[in-house]
Amino acid sequence: MPTTRQTNGSSRHSKPVPASKLAKPVPLPKKRAPAVAGRATNRAALSTHGAESKSLLESLGVLDDLMQRRGLANQRAALLGYKQSILTQLSLIHGLDASVVTQSELSGPAWVARFPDSRSTAQLERTFKTGVDAFIASMTAAGASVSVNPTYRPVERAYLMHYAYAIATGEVSPKDVPAQQGVDIQWDHGDLAASKAAAQQMVDVYGIVKEPSLHSRHTE
Repeated sequence: MPTTRQTNGSSRHSKPVPASKLAKPVPLPKKRAPAVAGRATNRAALSTHGAESKSLLESLGVLDDLMQRRGLANQRAALLGYKQSILTQLSLIHGLDASVVTQSELSGPAWVARFPDSRSTAQLERTFKTGVDAFIASMTAAGASVSVNPTYRPVERAYLMHYAYAIATGEVSPKDVPAQQGVDIQWDHGDLAASKAAAQQMVDVYGIVKEPSLHSRHTE
């Protein structure tokens, strides 16, 4: 229907402007959640964005706990794969790069309790395990007190020990440490003195007295 518009005291008829001629709204760019410092803080921020995120983050926490248990060494590859799939889902939900979701945690003594050594003979090869178990049983029956040294060291723990020592002694720069799958650690604190101090704290808590091997029979 024609419309009437008043202009300078006079009126004139005009046809309605077709919808196709109207200016279309310009879509606003998709906002990305800001990267926040520290893995724990980052996950807490993501958990405020809906039930799906909260559920995924709870699963991520369970996986982190399982990956640090001694008896699940043989399942670590499967757990890592599942963890990566959850991180991918979180990055898609929030429009974030996966690297932001998996933001690393600074090095320090808190890492020492993670990925503990196993002192169980269950980690030994079957034929050797049989002999060791029999020997321990005979010693115990004779009244001896038996203490089992670590029989298996997770590759993640070997990595942490090796590079903590290397950084603390100045053999390796914190910036040059290679990444290790499943260990979201940030060796470089942005200051060499702080990086070396954190590494030395790890060395002290581990009780390291000489350079730990990165690869040994303990990690096989």
